[in-house]
Amino acid sequence: MEELSIRRTLILLLWTLCGGWATAATAIVPFQPDEIMDYEVRWKPPLFFLPSMHAGITTLRVRPSTTYEGKPAFHFSATARSDGFLTRLGGINVEDSFESIVSVENFCARKIVKIQREGDRKRDILITFDPENGTTRVVEKNVAFTPPRVTRDETLPHPSCAVDVLSIFYAARRFELEVGKSFNITLSDNGTTRPITITVEEREKVNTGEGLVSAFRISTGSAMGVFSRGGTFTIWYSDDELRVPVKFEAKVKVGKLFGWLRSYQGRSKLNVVEETGRDDRVRYAEH
Repeated sequence: MEELSIRRTLILLLWTLCGGWATAATAIVPFQPDEIMDYEVRWKPPLFFLPSMHAGITTLRVRPSTTYEGKPAFHFSATARSDGFLTRLGGINVEDSFESIVSVENFCARKIVKIQREGDRKRDILITFDPENGTTRVVEKNVAFTPPRVTRDETLPHPSCAVDVLSIFYAARRFELEVGKSFNITLSDNGTTRPITITVEEREKVNTGEGLVSAFRISTGSAMGVFSRGGTFTIWYSDDELRVPVKFEAKVKVGKLFGWLRSYQGRSKLNVVEETGRDDRVRYAEH
């Protein structure tokens, strides 16, 4: 079932967390090496009397800073793992990982590695960005074969600065969010570049594994083609100096996908306004 792919859920999450600000001047970032954000992903059937079902876990990390072509760079990583009833129902196990390298100077993507293990589908994808020459190269290998087979090797036109599906996750955290603001973003993935507009709609309280937090609700208006049959997507950022994504929700053709922050590890703590129990958190996230 396409709508239930944990990989697609992760990509949808990353795409819509913002990034049109990637060309802005370098700012002091609220994320630091060794920060870890852990999300539970659930699926809610369209029938109101059926409970939501556990679908998988997504984890994002900030790695120690590095260099790329001799210049300072951020290093981000993510994993997406399916488990629970939906994995048994679909018979496909998902174990995906992502590694992203981004320029510290202007937050432009320079390289992303995607390791996709989804049942019989096994792909290693390397995407490199050359902003000086306005190109991106995509190399994809099918590693189900021995030796691996190159299924794609293309060099394509590319904007002077864009973000990838992982670095886009961190871009919005570099800026102050205010209700009523709208932003244009530029995303590049697998050689395709697209503009996206998002809007900061409201300030609300959201339940997390850390407790109840105040957060900004951000809407994209659509799932941007990630789900072939359409849908809408909403995400909530914590209203504090960390600006952590604490909840996301995707309304698709069949039911609803949503995720909530199970745990956060960083040099600072989330600004929790009230402690809550796990059952309350899940019920809150479903509405």
